Amino acid sequence: MNGYLTRAQVAQQFPISFSYLEKAGMAKPPFPGPRVIRIGTKVLYRETDIRDWLDSRVQGPGEHRPPAPSPIKRGPGRPPKVAPTQKKGS
Repeated sequence: MNGYLTRAQVAQQFPISFSYLEKAGMAKPPFPGPRVIRIGTKVLYRETDIRDWLDSRVQGPGEHRPPAPSPIKRGPGRPPKVAPTQKKGS
């Protein structure tokens, strides 16, 4: 399949890590990464989409772009433990 790459192939050929592609692919839209093609459990990328996404991330010397949002939103976590109350008069 010419023009289509797996995550591993993208990570080898472009400056994008496999783990970033994996996390970005699990995020809810809008995705922070390049566009994906999903066929069942298979995830593919078009080379043109990778290049377009990389080009959209280019910054000039004086430009500042806020960091991309984290692809995985985490909840507040486990509630803190409460110390056991002592009985009065014991």
